[in-house]
Amino acid sequence: SGPLDEAARKLSEELGITEVCHFVGEYKDVPSLLGTMDCFVLPSLWEGFPIVLLEAMAAGVPIVATDIPGNDEAIASGRNGWLVSPGDPSALAEKVLDLLKDLERASKFAHAGRERILQEFTRVKMLASIQNVYQEVVNEKRHK
Repeated sequence: SGPLDEAARKLSEELGITEVCHFVGEYKDVPSLLGTMDCFVLPSLWEGFPIVLLEAMAAGVPIVATDIPGNDEAIASGRNGWLVSPGDPSALAEKVLDLLKDLERASKFAHAGRERILQEFTRVKMLASIQNVYQEVVNEKRHK
């Protein structure tokens, strides 16, 4: 849902893809939705740190995303997903098709992404990182 909903639905009709294009609107159970995907695509032109990539990795979904700051912190291109140049829909489509055709590579990316989540993005590690940032700020203030 949103301001582009009607235009997106119309475009899907024009492209003849309405039978395979699902507009789910607001959806609260994101992990189950991600679990139904063959590939997750994030074609953003800018991001902060996209939590959705971590969610897709945790769900064990192979990823294709644009090579922009934030995305490149989560995805190591060729190891746990593909990164492509922003604004290059042909490259994006090529990498999506690669994962849909090469199920072994897709499975390796999905597994590597999930392993990265389990090793680097645990609650304990994330909280420790936040605590370290706060500690650095406090220490800096003390030395001024």
